[in-house]
Amino acid sequence: MKSITDIYNEFKQTYDDTNDVLADSNFLYQNQAKIDSTVFSDKIYYYVIEHCFMRIYLAWENFIESAFKLYLCDSKDMQGNNYVRYATPTDEEHAYNLLKGTKQYPDWTNIGDINTLSNMFFENSGPFNLLNSNPIELQHMKTIRNRISHISEKSVRNFNNLTNAQIAITGLSAAEFLSQYKDVNLSYYSFYTDILLSYVEAICNK
Repeated sequence: MKSITDIYNEFKQTYDDTNDVLADSNFLYQNQAKIDSTVFSDKIYYYVIEHCFMRIYLAWENFIESAFKLYLCDSKDMQGNNYVRYATPTDEEHAYNLLKGTKQYPDWTNIGDINTLSNMFFENSGPFNLLNSNPIELQHMKTIRNRISHISEKSVRNFNNLTNAQIAITGLSAAEFLSQYKDVNLSYYSFYTDILLSYVEAICNK
């Protein structure tokens, strides 16, 4: 069975590797890299941004599932602490079955479901208590994820509502929004993915 340190390292490796790719892509884009008639265009750059965002978001989904299973099996955090559990599964598969309950699988994009599970299985929500405030940024990220992965009127409408609330513009692609700057030196891409890293560090008690 993996440790909490293992799943932290896996997330951090994905985070670092993905952002290295994005940094290289940004360099090529800003310098209008060109080979023969092929230019590193907006279209290529935007595909890269959306792929990078999705890769880190999916790494978050994988991390939160693994963290729930490991802590439910009484794993220690990175500082050697255990958490009071309300169930004692025999292994990770048993833990997963408890977590999904009667559903086909747990929805790790749903902050309400995450909080329900943390309150159900751990005293004071255990290592997941920082999520009890229902951080709005996680809902934002789910909206961006759905805009990239789903082509539906609902996903477009929800995404337009998000961009209108954040930057008073609608009709953007996910990449165009993520490329916008929230602050002088901080893009929305970095803002959201840095939040995920901070939550991973907190849940692992790094």
